[in-house]
Amino acid sequence: MTVASARRSAAAAELLGDPRAVLAAIVLYLALHFLLRFLVSPTLSLDDAEQSLFSQSLLAGYRFRQPPLYTWLLWGVSRVFGPGLLAHALVRYLFQFACYAFLYLTALRMIGDRRLAALALAGYLLIWDFGVFIHLDLTHTVAVAAMIAASLWLFARAVEAGRVRDFAWLGLALGLGVLAKYNFVLLVGAAVSAAALTPGLRTRLFRRQAWAAVLVALGIVGPYLYWAWGHGYSFGGLTAAVVHSDTAGSDPGGRLLALATAIGKAVEFTLPFGVIAPLVLPAVLTWQPAADPQGYRRFLGLLMIVGIGMLGVAALAFGASHFKARWMHPILMALPVWGSRGWTGPIWRPGGSGSIWRSCFLPCCWSWADGSSSTASRRSIADPVGPICRSRILRARCGEWDSTGERSSPRGIIWRGTSGSVFRMRGSSTSTTRFSPSRRRRPMEAASSCGRATGTRCRPRLRPIWPPLLARP
Repeated sequence: MTVASARRSAAAAELLGDPRAVLAAIVLYLALHFLLRFLVSPTLSLDDAEQSLFSQSLLAGYRFRQPPLYTWLLWGVSRVFGPGLLAHALVRYLFQFACYAFLYLTALRMIGDRRLAALALAGYLLIWDFGVFIHLDLTHTVAVAAMIAASLWLFARAVEAGRVRDFAWLGLALGLGVLAKYNFVLLVGAAVSAAALTPGLRTRLFRRQAWAAVLVALGIVGPYLYWAWGHGYSFGGLTAAVVHSDTAGSDPGGRLLALATAIGKAVEFTLPFGVIAPLVLPAVLTWQPAADPQGYRRFLGLLMIVGIGMLGVAALAFGASHFKARWMHPILMALPVWGSRGWTGPIWRPGGSGSIWRSCFLPCCWSWADGSSSTASRRSIADPVGPICRSRILRARCGEWDSTGERSSPRGIIWRGTSGSVFRMRGSSTSTTRFSPSRRRRPMEAASSCGRATGTRCRPRLRPIWPPLLARP
């Protein structure tokens, strides 16, 4: 790798830490898809055609199967731009921009690292419903995704600040979420349960100020509930009809098949992110309470577990047998943020199996802190992306760097410790070399640990050397 390419990688890494650059990337990404929508076809999808019919008038409710928030916004946009594809595209991509923007804000607050927050946002593009399907034929699901993202951010803001106005804003998002799509109530139930099981959040959520959220949410949803009651609609009957309740029968085999269907749809929602992330970044599967002082990763993990548990209860207790992957937004949409929260710990240690990811991909971008007394070297800092190696890993066996990083050669993997020791890895063996100030190399005794190699007592820690993608100050 040349110095120029390394500098370009470092510049790209710096952009990940700039919120303005991330928001600009969101705008460019959505603008591109907005234009492609007009180039592909001027025809409305089935859901868009239905909404075009309903949005001709402003009513308290329309088809009871779906709440009216999306139709209300489409009605307003149609009054300005006229009915047609332009109005539908504007509504869809306004909701998408709100969704990605609030997801980024949520990741910033819950992760606390700008680069990791940007990576979490990019992870959503590896989920089918976000990367592809959301641009084709989703209406109310787009609206509920935006409300879920806003609710998660406002939840974190409210529990941290504890102010009445923050809980009031949270109540606004909750009320609009219910009016976006009924399955939003799964998020409310799962989030409250997860917060109750998280010590760091329990006392900060269940306080008197939280009543502001409840009152505002009821004030927003109340008129629609009154409309539904006045027309004789039943939410229980609608739910039973949608999920085909009791079609599994009382046979245990049928209930277990319904449970397998629910779990299968939950797994389908995460694809392909759910497969790629653990393979490349195995730390996303670890539980790290010590690195989670505010309890956000525990909260997000419990939110997903409780949500899946709700699906299990619906399948086993009520015989619900019909599920769709896009119904899983309220309980699994936080998965990339949860996974990114877990990237803050070490994800590679020597002596493990010699897979290509652990023996070549990760060591190129990580190093040992071998005995320095500085605070930064004793802290475990992660660099899980490795943009230098990613573009070359399939073409070469990663490069060997000298002390200044000015040249490389395919002779093995080499990474540097903060006290000057350099560790070279060839296959499963490890040897060391120390760079002198004059850049002359003096071989040292091969050793398997940092302490034996340097002759000092030290605690092996992983930290990035180049690029400093995730280094904390």
